[in-house]
Amino acid sequence: MNNTTKLVGLVVALVAVLAVVLVIVSLAGKPSTPPATEPPATKPPVTDPPATNPPATEPPATEPPATEPPATEPPATEPPAAISLNRTDFTFLRTGEKFPVYDGKIKASEVTFSSSNEKVVTFVNGIATAVAPGMAKIYAEYEGVKLECYVHCSFKNSEKVGFVNTDKYTLWSEYGLEDDHDITYSVGEYLNLYLKDAEGNKITPEWTADKEGIVTIEGGKITGAKSGNTILSCTIDDQIIECVIRITR
Repeated sequence: MNNTTKLVGLVVALVAVLAVVLVIVSLAGKPSTPPATEPPATKPPVTDPPATNPPATEPPATEPPATEPPATEPPATEPPAAISLNRTDFTFLRTGEKFPVYDGKIKASEVTFSSSNEKVVTFVNGIATAVAPGMAKIYAEYEGVKLECYVHCSFKNSEKVGFVNTDKYTLWSEYGLEDDHDITYSVGEYLNLYLKDAEGNKITPEWTADKEGIVTIEGGKITGAKSGNTILSCTIDDQIIECVIRITR
């Protein structure tokens, strides 16, 4: 083989090598295409809902908290009477006459009883007793409470109360009670009160009462009008005759 042929062959070989190199270079310069991959799943961004103002509503009516009123003391009231008297004023018309005046809740043995004048009237264990003509006060006392009652002993002697001329006249009522000078009956009831002389003749005197409103008087008819006691009196032959009328409910 001549030299020319060797040279041509060498050039062709060099050209082939150069072509291969160029091909390699061109391939290396191209970016590699990555394998197709699905994009990662992404959550949509969280977005707050648009702010909306709630409709205006009135708050429910609430009662103010209950408050206790300031403590006030109740008005003073009088306690039930521990001691009491059933009379504030009454009259005896005979010596030795007795009347239970005390009617309280406390036992009589625990109450102090007294009289302003024991020569006229005594007051023991709640019972008043006539001693002699006159007037006195009787008292009941317990734990600082003191009650009083006026007592009149309206008689001149211890024989026939209310009569001066006892041999001439006697006192009668429709009850047939001779010489009863302390008569008790009720409101609305009545009695016919009269005198009899020594011969038994009936005499209807003109009666008067020392207190108004206790009884009504129509001749000899004496009617109870309200509770209380009064002294009826009449005058005959210049003599005064008296009788106590007690009216109860």
